Order: sequence, then structure tokens, then C-alpha cells
Amino acid sequence: MTINDLKRKIAAGGKVVFTVKVIPRRPQSAYAGEMADGAMKISLKAAPEKGRANQELLDFLAALLKPYKLKIKIISGRAGRRKIIEILPR
Repeated sequence: MTINDLKRKIAAGGKVVFTVKVIPRRPQSAYAGEMADGAMKISLKAAPEKGRANQELLDFLAALLKPYKLKIKIISGRAGRRKIIEILPR
């Protein structure tokens, strides 16, 4: 899923669920493209220790989708690199 696909789905309203592959310990946090299976690839500056990378992922997505008032949470994969994210309108 691309950033524009995500924004279109959010603008349409309702719940959005998608998969993210996280790459921790990178020079900066950024959208790194789309995987062959459609998952978003996101690089994060934080190390995967004590939930820091998970929190940075949620903060990154919130900043990316800033004009929208959203509730973003990880519903699966808290301890792994592949995560399922759920976004709900507030």
C-alpha cells in the first residue's frame, strides 16, 4: 500500500487495516516503499527496545496523516518486524 492509497482509504471513512514491515535502527524514519505482498515498508530511527520502535512507528504514521483525527494502534506483531496496523476515525 502506498501513502496515497492509505490517505484515500482514510478519507473515504471507516476503519483501515494494513500491514507494515518495520526496519529499525536506520539513519532516519521514512516511508521506504511497498513490498511485493502490498505491505508498506517503513524505516525507523529507533531501536526495537522497550517499545521504542513501536511508539516511533505510531508517531510517524500520526505525523504522516496529520490533517486527519485518527486513532492508530498496532493490533498484531508488537514484538516482530511485521505488524498489522488499524486506523479508526475519532
